[in-house]
Amino acid sequence: MATHSNRAVSETLGVAVLIGITLLVTGAVGVGVFIDTVADDDSVEFTFDYAEQLDQLVIVYQDDEDFAANEVYVEGPAGNFTWAELTEMEDETASILDDDTVFLNDAGPYGADVEEDDQFIITYAPADGESRVLAQWGEDEEGAEDPLDPDTGPGPGGPGGPDEP
Repeated sequence: MATHSNRAVSETLGVAVLIGITLLVTGAVGVGVFIDTVADDDSVEFTFDYAEQLDQLVIVYQDDEDFAANEVYVEGPAGNFTWAELTEMEDETASILDDDTVFLNDAGPYGADVEEDDQFIITYAPADGESRVLAQWGEDEEGAEDPLDPDTGPGPGGPGGPDEP
């Protein structure tokens, strides 16, 4: 006489549940890695080196993303300048290359000493697209201008931009 065992059903159900949990955990980790990778793709690398004795800030572009020098703005207390102005490029539409360097001090195009508590915002503002902040240096003070606000932020429409006399 044949009898049915509930034990085989429980083992099968247990294996199915374990496989389901494994797939769920693996999927969650995979999605987390994918989301983190997508977020990192949007970042741009600049390094900042402040020399107190020289009252100078050195900014080095260390990325391979292609930006036209006249579409990258460096805003600080002395004004809003394009990367092309600060590097005195003859061809303002030339791309910024890896290891391109800007020296912000009173002797160069920036025209002012840099203090340790100054704040600088680097913004990409293409003529045919939306502005985005690439990097920033210094303390984010309360009441500071919103870099994404087209009326107060850096870029072509902001203070010191090419639209302002």
